[in-house]
Amino acid sequence: MRTAADIQIDLDAAYSARRTAMQAQSYSLDTGQGKQQVQRADLGAINETIRQLEAEYEDALGYGGNYHGTMERY
Repeated sequence: MRTAADIQIDLDAAYSARRTAMQAQSYSLDTGQGKQQVQRADLGAINETIRQLEAEYEDALGYGGNYHGTMERY
């Protein structure tokens, strides 16, 4: 079982990824050597990952799904 601190690191990264995905849609980049297309990440998949990490975090803290504390969200 991972520690709550390890899980919190992953949660912070997932919250950051969600914020980035919400701000970016898609864009093209022409480097002069080729053109690249970047698409927005799948917010549904990111949100599912966050839900799973939050549940894992609660388990690591011993709350068993009844977490009533405050987690920082970005």
